[in-house]
Amino acid sequence: MLGSVVSKNISDSTSRNESITKGLSTTDGYSDGVTNTTNYSSSKTEGQTKGMSEGMTLTLHDKSIEDILERINKQLKRIDEFESLGMYECAAYFLSDNQYAAEVAASTYKALMRGENSGVEIAAINSWGQFQQEKTMMIAQYVKNFIHPVFKYQGPTGNIEVTPCSLVSANELAIHMGLPRHSVCGLPVIEHSDFGKEIVTYDGIKHTNGINLGKIFNMGSVGKSKVTLDPDSLTMHTFVTGSTGSGKSNTVYEILRQLDNFGVHYLVIEPAKGEYKNIFGQFADVKVYSTNPKVAGLLKVNPFSFPEGIHVLEHMDRLVEIFNVCWPMYAAMPAILKEAMERAYVSTGWNINTSENTAEGRFPNFADLLEQIELVIDESKYSADSKGDYSGALMTRVRSLTTGLNGQIFCGDEISNGDLFDKNVIVDLSRVGSAETKSLIMGLLVMKLNEYRMDSGRMNSSLSHVTVLEEAHNLLKRTSTEQVSEGANVLGKSVELLANSIAEMRTYGEGFVIADQAPGLLDMSVIRNTNTKIILRLPEKTDRELVGYAAGLREDQIPELAKLKKGVAAVYQNDWVEPVLVQVNRCEIQEKNYVYEGDEVYTDTTDYRKQVIYFLIQGRLNEKLDFDIPTVEKGFKKLGLSARNEKLIEDLLDEYNETEKLDLWKDGSFRRLSRLVTDILDTRKKVERAVVSAKDNSELTSDLKKMIDQLIPEVNEEAALTLCQCFMKDMSAQEDESEIRRNIYKYWFDSVKEGTIL
Repeated sequence: MLGSVVSKNISDSTSRNESITKGLSTTDGYSDGVTNTTNYSSSKTEGQTKGMSEGMTLTLHDKSIEDILERINKQLKRIDEFESLGMYECAAYFLSDNQYAAEVAASTYKALMRGENSGVEIAAINSWGQFQQEKTMMIAQYVKNFIHPVFKYQGPTGNIEVTPCSLVSANELAIHMGLPRHSVCGLPVIEHSDFGKEIVTYDGIKHTNGINLGKIFNMGSVGKSKVTLDPDSLTMHTFVTGSTGSGKSNTVYEILRQLDNFGVHYLVIEPAKGEYKNIFGQFADVKVYSTNPKVAGLLKVNPFSFPEGIHVLEHMDRLVEIFNVCWPMYAAMPAILKEAMERAYVSTGWNINTSENTAEGRFPNFADLLEQIELVIDESKYSADSKGDYSGALMTRVRSLTTGLNGQIFCGDEISNGDLFDKNVIVDLSRVGSAETKSLIMGLLVMKLNEYRMDSGRMNSSLSHVTVLEEAHNLLKRTSTEQVSEGANVLGKSVELLANSIAEMRTYGEGFVIADQAPGLLDMSVIRNTNTKIILRLPEKTDRELVGYAAGLREDQIPELAKLKKGVAAVYQNDWVEPVLVQVNRCEIQEKNYVYEGDEVYTDTTDYRKQVIYFLIQGRLNEKLDFDIPTVEKGFKKLGLSARNEKLIEDLLDEYNETEKLDLWKDGSFRRLSRLVTDILDTRKKVERAVVSAKDNSELTSDLKKMIDQLIPEVNEEAALTLCQCFMKDMSAQEDESEIRRNIYKYWFDSVKEGTIL
């Protein structure tokens, strides 16, 4: 039986093997063989296939369906555009008294609006003529109120309300509402640049209590924001420019009018037009001075005087610079002028080193300067031609300032600095014909103002006084400061120094308003050193760019200056973030013709000259001359004499009042008398020409008498001969060719004494 035997074995064994094997094997091998193989194959295949197939395809298009689908796609795209930009109902209406004109305008408008994709919306023209007045008036009422009219459409199912509108997007609406980009007949197109909407300063301070210049003007309309200037900012000076008729004068008027509310006085120096006196001259606290005594009080100023705290050498340097600006100066002319000026001060008692004067309060004048220029030129070693050139250039100009009205303006009896610079004053120079004289007076006033403020001792003051320089290019003219071949550019340097003195005057509380219609004619420092710039209309391109960039205008804003309307100005101050346009307030002061009510008139010096001469020669005549001592005391200062001669006459008057006689009348003093008489009548050169040209003593005496009659009419015979003797004695006392001169005088005197020429 399978599986009936079962066996079971159990065994346990243990084994241990241990072996140590060491071996060393070395193998070397070398192989070398050569193989050559050659293959050759050749194949040739030929075949030919021919086949032909033919097919035809027909496609049918339903164009009406395709057109509808295309229109639907366009409308879907427009709906997407509507969702993004908005959808508008648009229709155009043309109203006219003439139906034909309205239809032509509508047809023209429709033609303009038609384009490549304009067929999406149906356009039609509906007309209502004169035979449908009721409907026309109803439509007009809708249109006048900017409402689309609603029409009733009679459909098969009833009335439907419809409007004559097309649905357009914002982009399409812009085409319908597109205004002309260039002017067309009846519709001018004006482009505007964007300016600031309000005054924003870097420090965030808003000046509300100041000078209200006007309101913001932007994009052709006046806003509500006011433009206010801080009065103290005017100490950093203001530049106002604009073409004729742009409102420049009104702007300055308004500034001055409001400054009066702050108690700030002003000085207006006006070389043209003479309009300021008609605006401000009507007020009692405003004084008007002019160069014409029939128009206003006569301006009187001594260019050689200066305050006590100023050194004489400082003043001379400034005065020479003024002359360099106003007169063409070349080569040695400035040096000659300065040396002559030093001598003029010395001749009147000044010690130019210590700036002290033995005759207190006495200053030289142009007559003293004229004498010294002649002496300096005569004593120089220049050639005869150079002496003639310098004499003609300098002496002619200086002499013109000692005669006529100029002689009365530039005098020792001047208006005080306090009356000129601490009150409201208008100096009208519009009647001055010479541009050089205008510039000279302007420069002298600025120089005296500068010295007066320096002498006041006030530093870092708030605004206390404003000076207006109209047509400032007369004084601060543009010129080169570079060196030239002949030497330094005197004019350029002088203008630069003058401009710097104006800039530095701010520390004394003095503000300058510099106004000019041609900024291109002004020195660049005027534009550079002014904190406030007010720019009215400027048509000229270079002028716009010059002041535009200086005022912080962007390139796109500068052309706007040519299109500004009257009274609108671009205004910028250095602490403003951006410039703004301002509609300047119109000055509320009504213009009124200024009428001078003073009693000062032009002084005819002929009578004064006659009185002084009679006083001087009375002691040498037997006949009693008619003269009045009070008239002499009043009149000799109006003759334009040198300070030396004025002092001499003063001493003579004192002597006469004490003794009723003069030592000058003695024979030993006749030379002094002759010189004084000749100086007063200014006949020295004329007498020398008469001596040279006369054929004999009779003709010479006749010429001298004619000369006397022109200067002092109706002189009796004895006085005329005495004056002739004074002329001839003075001629004989000159240093050059002295022996010949003395012989001529002796021969003439003997002829008179013998009576051969009476």
